[in-house]
Amino acid sequence: MQYRVCPTCGKSEKEDPEEFGLGGRIKLCWACYTAEQATKLKIERMSLEYRQQRSKYYQEWYRKNGRKRASDYGSVIMVWARGHPEARKAGIAVQQAIRDGILSRPDFCSLCGRQAKIAGHHQNYDEALEVVWVCASCHRKIHNSMKRVCLPDKLTRIERMC
Repeated sequence: MQYRVCPTCGKSEKEDPEEFGLGGRIKLCWACYTAEQATKLKIERMSLEYRQQRSKYYQEWYRKNGRKRASDYGSVIMVWARGHPEARKAGIAVQQAIRDGILSRPDFCSLCGRQAKIAGHHQNYDEALEVVWVCASCHRKIHNSMKRVCLPDKLTRIERMC
């Protein structure tokens, strides 16, 4: 029997037969195949045609279903951004660092350990990439609390509440 060898990483089907479980339709191992597909998808999503198609889809969807947010949501966000330029700049820096692979967003809240959508909280906007990763509940509690308690890492103004 002749075993397939991944041309990208050199892994052999003999070493790990489950890595080549797509029935011979592709020549790559599963890890290299998924990485290649992710790269293709990323490139496709950056194309002007894809963005225009997506924009058209969402315009149609909002026309049919209506917006789920308040009608003035966009203007409220813009007013907030104009009033908090340092916070906005720090937020953009974190988004770009995540996109570039400098930072990675964890799946779990660093305070309560819950698996949820995680946001970065800045203690100091001058250190834009110094963030504490928290869930929405903990983030709300951080901003609503003015208690001074020492916590691990950079979070010092709240107590462990979650």
